[in-house]
Amino acid sequence: MRTKEEWRKAKPNSMFHRLIELPILQGINLDNLEEILAQVPLHFETFEPNKVMFKQGDPCNGISFVLNGKFTVTHKEEKDRYAITEEFENNFTIEPTSMFGLKSEYFSTYKSLTEVHVLTIEKLNFLLLLSKFTIIQMNVFNMMNARTQIVQKRNWLISPNDIGQRMVHFIRCRLEKPEGAKTISVSFRTLGKLLNSSHITVAMIAKEWERYDLAQLSSKTIYIPDIERLRAAVMGEE
Repeated sequence: MRTKEEWRKAKPNSMFHRLIELPILQGINLDNLEEILAQVPLHFETFEPNKVMFKQGDPCNGISFVLNGKFTVTHKEEKDRYAITEEFENNFTIEPTSMFGLKSEYFSTYKSLTEVHVLTIEKLNFLLLLSKFTIIQMNVFNMMNARTQIVQKRNWLISPNDIGQRMVHFIRCRLEKPEGAKTISVSFRTLGKLLNSSHITVAMIAKEWERYDLAQLSSKTIYIPDIERLRAAVMGEE
């Protein structure tokens, strides 16, 4: 584990630029960043490939940022009927909404695919940061409001009648990012029940997706290389 001094010596320029590119630090200059580094304790950690970084249900004691590296985000439904996994890379804020509220615990599990560098600011230090910099307050407000607006919009979406479109709608409404590779771990029988359809119907549709290279099927798993391409094909936009 590197201290901030060791990290700074190893990668002085790239580390600074990665920090400034983080959503909550938009508008912060290098002088402000120097002040933050001097006054607010920052925790840097390096995760080797195939390591769990944060686990669903564990306490969230601060705000964390992925500075670089590839990783997956998996959320498992409470009744353990299905799980959805997404792939991400670089410059990612991990669950700013999980620090406070009804449950201050991680909503998903984060696992490294490559070496991943993570910066974490503990809750009290994060509050100190907010009190010192108005621009950071505004960035956080914008971030929280954007997430709230996305959820509000999803709540008003009407599920399609077509079962194939409904399958895509079901997946996309549960995503952190509406593009890229996705994996849904679920049996066809369970997916059919969730969509008020038969397991035979959803299996036939999933196999058709596979036939057109829109998905890859394995035991209780549907891997979608490009969710936006699948959506366009199912909606007849290709």
